[in-house]
Order: sequence, then C-alpha cells, then structure tokens
Amino acid sequence: METLLILMNKILRLAALIVGGCLSFAPIHVNAMTTEHGYFSGVGDVEIFYQCWKVEHPRAVMIIVHGFGEHSDRYMEMAQHFAEMGISSYAVDHRGHGRSEGPRWNPESFDYYIDDLKTYVEMVKRWEPGKDIFMLGHSLGGEIALKYAILYPEALKGLITSAPAVGGFLNISMIGSMAIPDSMLRILSPFLSTMAKVMPDRGMSGTQIDPKYLNHDLENYMAYADDPMVCHEPMKLRFQSEAGKNILFLHDNANNLVVPCLIMNGSKDMLVPPNSVKEFYDKVQVEDKTFITYDGFYHEIFNEVWKDEVYQNTDAWLLPRLSS
Repeated sequence: METLLILMNKILRLAALIVGGCLSFAPIHVNAMTTEHGYFSGVGDVEIFYQCWKVEHPRAVMIIVHGFGEHSDRYMEMAQHFAEMGISSYAVDHRGHGRSEGPRWNPESFDYYIDDLKTYVEMVKRWEPGKDIFMLGHSLGGEIALKYAILYPEALKGLITSAPAVGGFLNISMIGSMAIPDSMLRILSPFLSTMAKVMPDRGMSGTQIDPKYLNHDLENYMAYADDPMVCHEPMKLRFQSEAGKNILFLHDNANNLVVPCLIMNGSKDMLVPPNSVKEFYDKVQVEDKTFITYDGFYHEIFNEVWKDEVYQNTDAWLLPRLSS
C-alpha cells in the first residue's frame, strides 16, 4: 500500500510539472558509444582499473565515482544515458574494489581514494583536451567526490552527488538504528582510530549492506546480492575510521565547496541518514547549489523504480551548464 501511494505521488508530481511547462528535457544525441578499459598506477603503485564509455565529439565529460563495496560496471546504464546526451563517461574501481588491487574494501588511508581519483582526472583531461568535466559520486563515491571538489575546485565544471556518505547510522541492540550526530562522531573518532591501528581488518558487526534497502527494484538489488565482485562482508574497522574522519572533514569544510553542485538523496535511505545530507547541504555556501530529496526512495536513487524522475532532474540541472 505504501509503495502504491508513493508511486501515485510521483505520477501526480510529474503531471503537475508537465502541465506547468516546467519540466526540461535534455536533447537526445544519437551517438554511438564505445567502451575502453585499462589500468593505471595509483598510490603505492597499486593497479587501479578504469573504464570509459565514449561518444564521438562529446559535449562534456562525466567522471562517475561509485559507492562502497561495488564497482564501475554497475554504472553502465548511467553511462548510456549520458551518451545519449552527448557526454562521455569515465570511471574507476576504487582501490580494493572490483578489478583494482589493494586491501579489499579497506584502504590504508581515505586520501588514497582522492589521490587515485586526481591521477585519473588528469589522465582524462589529456584524453579529452578542452572539455568541461563534471563529476557524479554516489554514497562513498559522493563522499570522495565532495572532498575532491573541495581540494581541486578548478578541475570541475559541476558536481552531482547521490546520497553522499556525510553521516552514518549506529546499530544498537534493543534500540535499533540511529543516526550518529556529529558530536558523537567526534567523540568516537579518536577511539576508532586507535582500534583501527590494532585491528584494521576487524569486521564491524551489523555493517553489512542489506541489498533490499538499496532500492525498490527487485531485479536490480538481487543482481547486487548475486554479484561476486560486490562486498557482502561487514565493513572493516580501518575503513570505518578513515571514512568517519573524512565525514568530519567534510562538515568542517563545507563552506569551502565552491563548485556548482546538485545534491540528492532519498527520504527513506537506510544507509546514509537523510538529515545528515541536508545538514551538510545547508553548510555549503556556494550560491549555485541545488538540493532534491525524493519521497520514499531508498539509497540508490538512480536505480529506483522511479529513477526517470531522478534522471530528468539531473538532465535539467546539467543542460544549461553544457558548453555546446
């Protein structure tokens, strides 16, 4: 019943937009998409896998930054969508993820993600000289993309994030799941850092991702559940420590984000607290910023049953920012 009501709400909202003449559709460019892949050396000479979905004479470039425990293959549908807009897409498998080397889902430092991404963006600039570069990060990828944008704003024309990991949940027996306030994270962070040095590979109980809370699309989340390249283990202590320290960095430096940004999430996200995303957005001072929350959506808004609305809003934000 709840799902039916949510669907009806979406239909009514879209109908209102169409009647009001407010919905912007990006023009479709019928461009053949070609795929390429390879490896480059990341921090410590770790081999990082990359792949790209290219169109001839692209209007712009999109760097796609995937989430925790997954890999770039899960974004082929998104790349196809951007190809139809005349945009070439590029992505890496983060170190320890997918086909990349490194400790599985457990980096020695969060900044290694940033440094690997910086190396890759510089490669893409050489391959696509003069093209505007946008970045789209989901979940952990949103957390990575936000820090990259804060540190290297001159590299990006715009930033899009889907459920960026700027907060987390704590599972407490007899109580359930609760969003971790910044104040509590600041207290826990030094303790986690110390424990991570002693037991870096210790799995944190209750931190496995339950596929059914990724989105409402049964076929999609079951494909995730059956994917051998996806992490089905608890998150490790060192990862939790590194990600937590970076969350604090982002909240402390949100006012330094000067790249035009579109920040989106689902109101029923079970992995990243929706209030944490809104709190981060409110701290961002750049004038050109947009926030959209989708009622009833789970964590993966681009894989939801109602994802057309997300793509339409993304296109409407992108279109006026494309150079040609």
